[in-house]
This record gives sequence, C-alpha cells and structure tokens, in this order.
Amino acid sequence: MKVNLFIWFIAISLVLSSCSVIENRAEGPTFVKANIPPGKSLIYFYREYNFAGAPFTVGIDVNGKEIARLNNDGYYPYLTTPGYKKITGHYGIYELHIEFEVSPNSESYVSASGEGGSIVLKRVDPLLGEVEISDNRKQSHK
Repeated sequence: MKVNLFIWFIAISLVLSSCSVIENRAEGPTFVKANIPPGKSLIYFYREYNFAGAPFTVGIDVNGKEIARLNNDGYYPYLTTPGYKKITGHYGIYELHIEFEVSPNSESYVSASGEGGSIVLKRVDPLLGEVEISDNRKQSHK
C-alpha cells in the first residue's frame, strides 16, 4: 500500500512540474505594418502562441540564410527583393520547407509554429495574416 501511494505521489509531482514550463515569449513592440520601399517585397514571419512549444524557438531561413528565430507571439518583418523564395523552418531536429514567388511592392505572411515535436510552416492569405499577427510582438534579427 505504501509503495502504491509513493508511486502515485511521484507521478502526480511529475505531471504538475511539467505544467510550469518557462515561457519564451516575444517582448518587442506590438505589430505595426511597415512601409514597403518601391520595387521591394515584405514577408512577415510570425508565430502564434502555443503552450506546448513555449520553451523553444522556431528558426527561419530564406534561401539558405537564417533571418530570424521566433519566440511565442513573435513576428519578424523581412524586407527582400522580389523573386523566388525558399523558406525553411527549424524546430528542434525538425525542418520544413515551403517555396513561393514574391512580387514587387507586395507583402506576404508566413505562419510558423512548433507543435507536438514537429513544425508547421504555411503561407497565409494577407487578410488572415494581418488579423493573426495583430497582437504579436516584433523581434530583432536572430
């Protein structure tokens, strides 16, 4: 009987301690749309809040160059030249790629999240992206 009680005590302690995850939230200013210089393109990378992936960042590469590491509720505005973009998201040992073309004087939104030990990376319609990113906080480069 004492052994069963001890095992239950240990199990409950482990479950409760796992709920005290250190939050890794972005701390910059809230989202503000940036001006796009003539002939350039702007890609907003953002990460919505997710408790399960809170302690980890999502790394973002564009055409092989790391441009940001997103915390929960973070966003990063990436000013770039128009053309083909290969976006890579890194989350722990997981990696995912999406590819698309950006036009001059345009803005794109890419949602990145770490969920259940894997990564979800998707291009989002600009109207939806602007709503989803509205409470996110700006992060600096890397």
